[in-house]
Amino acid sequence: MHWRWRTGRYFMSRFTTHEREAAKLASIGYIALPAAIGSTAMAVLVALFTFFDSDAGVWLRYVVAVVSVVFLGSGVWLAKESWRPTKRRTPEWARRL
Repeated sequence: MHWRWRTGRYFMSRFTTHEREAAKLASIGYIALPAAIGSTAMAVLVALFTFFDSDAGVWLRYVVAVVSVVFLGSGVWLAKESWRPTKRRTPEWARRL
């Protein structure tokens, strides 16, 4: 499966017949990773605020701070990948387009 994705055959055979559309789908795959990390961090934050009081202790503040940094970092990464995708991880067939 990895080989099919790296060569572009997975996208070309399964989702589209045009190379530019296949390259766009590959870039959406790179955008989905930081979005998934950010969504998970937001779900953890909501769970922490739902199940614990604000007087739960210092450990809760540290956990909330770390998860908030992860959430904000994934948002920055998401914006960066949306605006200018990383060329180093882009497959060769998508670089040519």
